Amino acid sequence: MLLGSTLASTDPATLVPIFRQVRVRDRVAQTVMSESAFNDAMGAIMTFGVLGVAMGTGEPSFGVSLLDLVKQVAIGVIAGIVLGYLAAMLIAHERWAFLVEYAPVVTLAAVVGAYFAAEGLQASGFMAVLCSASCLATRMPTASRWKPARSRGWKSS
Repeated sequence: MLLGSTLASTDPATLVPIFRQVRVRDRVAQTVMSESAFNDAMGAIMTFGVLGVAMGTGEPSFGVSLLDLVKQVAIGVIAGIVLGYLAAMLIAHERWAFLVEYAPVVTLAAVVGAYFAAEGLQASGFMAVLCSASCLATRMPTASRWKPARSRGWKSS
């Protein structure tokens, strides 16, 4: 079971060369890669859960394991979304973007903070990082449509 939980997830890095050779729409490729990244976080939770049972430190009950999985995912998702959304507001909001010049630092702080917040709450730091980065990616303007407007957020061009 440990080997299966370790090998079950598909790494997004394996999909990039495939999508370069096989032409698919960008939205489809992005959806598949996002799903694959989500599977990585779930695979990490499953691997640590099975490893805990194998080492005798975890509960071998299906119900307890399922409850722990749901708890780790839920807390990780909430921590990631909250910190990712807050970082996006501080970087890209029209009124509250007073840290726009420090976008890389704020992004790094949000992702690291999401990991440690979730881990401190006995949840999945991997899931928190994935959700924080996804929230930042969807809330941030793309370079082709947006440009920084001095220090007051992002304006469309």
